[in-house]
Amino acid sequence: MLFGKKKNNALSESAKLILSRHGRQIKYMTRRDSTSNNETIIGKEGILNIVENELVISCGNDIIFRAPVNDIRAYELMNLSGINLVYDGQSYVAYYTKGIENK
Repeated sequence: MLFGKKKNNALSESAKLILSRHGRQIKYMTRRDSTSNNETIIGKEGILNIVENELVISCGNDIIFRAPVNDIRAYELMNLSGINLVYDGQSYVAYYTKGIENK
């Protein structure tokens, strides 16, 4: 079919950001409480990985976060020291061991 409908394989900006951070080491990861604006550390010394179109964050031998890349909204922190991930109504922040500019 010459003029058939093309598949839309375009990635969202969030997915592009997440994919570009594959293999990034993190100092620690927190979960933000939306009602009290408190952050709780849920893991230290970990790594961001993309495995079969899922973002997997592991610290030590534990997987502390796992979600499909397409279901996550991701935002870089203003000082480029980490990434804010919003998934299923929860907000998580992964702080890099080094800033993006010092990759």
